[in-house]
Amino acid sequence: MQNSRSRALISVAIFIGFLALFPIKLNAATKVRSCGPQPGKSITNYLSDLVPGDTLLLDGICNEHVTIDERLYNVTIDGQGLTTISAPTNSQPAVRILGQRVTLRGFTIVAGRHGVAVNRGGTANIDGNLIRNAQNHGIVVSNGSQASITNNTIESNGNQGIQIAEGASADIGFQSDSATAAGPNDVRNNNGSGIGVSDASNAEIEANRIRSNGLNGITVSGGAHARIGFQSGVPGSFASANTIEGNGSNGIIITRSSSAQIAENHIRNNSGNGVLVARASHADVGSNNIDGNGGDGILVTQNSGVNLGADSGTAPEELPNNTTVNNGGVGIRCRLNSTADGRLGSLNGSSGAKDFGRTFNVTIAMNGSDGNWGPHDEVDDANPATANATLLTISGIVGGAGSVQINSQGCHDSLL
Repeated sequence: MQNSRSRALISVAIFIGFLALFPIKLNAATKVRSCGPQPGKSITNYLSDLVPGDTLLLDGICNEHVTIDERLYNVTIDGQGLTTISAPTNSQPAVRILGQRVTLRGFTIVAGRHGVAVNRGGTANIDGNLIRNAQNHGIVVSNGSQASITNNTIESNGNQGIQIAEGASADIGFQSDSATAAGPNDVRNNNGSGIGVSDASNAEIEANRIRSNGLNGITVSGGAHARIGFQSGVPGSFASANTIEGNGSNGIIITRSSSAQIAENHIRNNSGNGVLVARASHADVGSNNIDGNGGDGILVTQNSGVNLGADSGTAPEELPNNTTVNNGGVGIRCRLNSTADGRLGSLNGSSGAKDFGRTFNVTIAMNGSDGNWGPHDEVDDANPATANATLLTISGIVGGAGSVQINSQGCHDSLL
C-alpha cells in the first residue's frame, strides 16, 4: 500500500512538472479593447487579463509605456493598424517585451528611449508596425533575447533603426528558416545605421530595403556575425536580396573581429564604400550587384580578409560580384596586411578594377663584407661603391641568393 501511494505521488509530481514545462492554453480568447483617456483604458491594464494563447485587439491612442512582462507567454497584441502607442517620456522604451513568444503587430509606435525593446531573454515577433521618432533605437533586441522582425517601417529614430546586441539573435525580413515568404522591412532615415549587429550577436538579414540612413546601411561589429542576403526558408521559396542604398557612409561594414556572409544583394549609391571589411574581420562576398558607391566597391583593410565568391561553382555564394555603374574608387581595394581570394568578376570603379598597393621584386645579393647571405643584406652589396648604402631586413632568408616579392601594403592578391 505504501509503495502504491509513493508511486501515485511521484506520478502527480511528474504531471505537475510537465505542466510547468509545457503550459496548456486555458480559456484562450480574443479580447477587443480600446485605448483612451478614461481610467483603465490602457494596454497596461488590459494585459493583466491575458492568459497564454490570448489575442488582444486594440484601437485608439495609448499614451503610455507598455511592459509585456515575463508572466505573459504566447500572446498576440494587435493594434489592427488602428492603434498608436505614444511614449510620454524618453526615460524608457515605448514598448518593452520580457515575455516569451509575444507577437506585437499593427501599431504606430512613437517616441520613448527605444521604440520596442526585447530583452532579458524575451522572444518576440515584431510584425507590421510603424516605429518612429525614438530617442535611441527603433527596435533593440539584447541580453540573449530573440526576435523575428518583419513587415515594419522603421524610420527617423535617433540612432540605429534596428540594433541586435549583447548575445541576442534575430531574423530580419523573414519569420524563421521554415518561412515560405519574405516579410520585408523598410528601414530608412535613421540617424545612425539602418541595422546594427554587435557584441557577439547573430542576425540573418534578408529581403529588406535599407536606405537613406545617416551612417551605414548595416554595421556588424564586436565579434558579431551576420548572414546578409542568401536564400532562406524552404530552399528557393522566395527572393532574399536586400536593397542597401543611399546611406550616408558605407553600404555594409564588418569590423572589430566580426564576420559575415553577403550574397545576392543590391548595394548601391552609398556615400562611402559598398562593403568595408576592417579590423581583423572576414567576409564572404558573392553574387552581389555593387554599383555607384562613392568610395570603393569593396575595401578590405587592417588585417582582414574577403572571399569574392569562390574560384569555381555556380551557387549564389560562389559566384563573383557585378558592377554595371562604376564605383567612385576602384572595384576592390586592399590595404594594411589584408587578403582577397575568389573571382574578381566585373567589379569596377572609376580608378580601375582593383588596387592592392605597389608590388615589386627585391633581389638579395651577396654581402660584400662577409661573403655570406643573410636576413640583413644590402640590395647592391656586390658593388663596393654602393655597399652598405641600402639595408633591407627580410626575415626567413638564411642562405643562398634569391628574390622576394614585397607588397607595399602587405596585401595578398589571390583573385582570378
